[in-house]
Amino acid sequence: MTLPCRSWLPDGTLAPASVQNLLAGMVESWSGEWFAGEPMRVAGGLARIAAPRTELRKAVWHCCDEGVAIGLPPAGVMALGAMVLGVPAAAGQRNAHDLALLEALGKECLDGLKSRLVQCLALGKPVWHPSEAGRGEGAIHRLEAVTATRGLTLLIELSAPCFARFVREVLPEPAVGVPLGSGSAALAGIPVSLSALLGRSHITVADLAGLGCGDVLVLDRATDDILPLAVDGVPLARGRCAVVEGKRGPALEIIEAPTR
Repeated sequence: MTLPCRSWLPDGTLAPASVQNLLAGMVESWSGEWFAGEPMRVAGGLARIAAPRTELRKAVWHCCDEGVAIGLPPAGVMALGAMVLGVPAAAGQRNAHDLALLEALGKECLDGLKSRLVQCLALGKPVWHPSEAGRGEGAIHRLEAVTATRGLTLLIELSAPCFARFVREVLPEPAVGVPLGSGSAALAGIPVSLSALLGRSHITVADLAGLGCGDVLVLDRATDDILPLAVDGVPLARGRCAVVEGKRGPALEIIEAPTR
């Protein structure tokens, strides 16, 4: 049976430099391809936002089902189209045909960014959909891309599981360390007390208080029976012994090995 699991990293985990550089390079490469006049650059690093829904920033989101979202201002797609043509983003006296052209160019430019993200994050074939609420509940990792004049801010957000998968893919495999020794070898030198459980005698508290020298207690087994072994007073599930007469007095003879 395969149990469901999720990729995760502890709270407060910062993106490694290699992850930051890979995303920044992707944004700059996409920007250089589309904008000749005022390219976009990454502002800062990939920041963890614990509660993105509490922010007052208004944005139109383009989300995919693999935990990635792109956020733009309400007129951000048209602003992208204006940047592609190198014209002011303000609508001014533009007619309906001009606005439709800017919208179409902006959408194509945004699709280019989505394609770059899919390739960079190895997302497969995600399905994108617009959303006013952003990616959803939970912490996210956000990257901001801005123009030189900060006339347009574009947000790229990764969910915590998506961020963890991305970090795992980018970072090199950990070095193989020295193999650990066996548990039996590590415990071999620890001293223990091996004893035989000769038997038990059940009496009352009153009888116990009245015991004196010379009193005899009857055990529940004979000393010539096969007896269970105990280590440090704890009976073993396996291991039997017998009491035999040795050269220096009574001794234990192992009948069944405890490690069997």
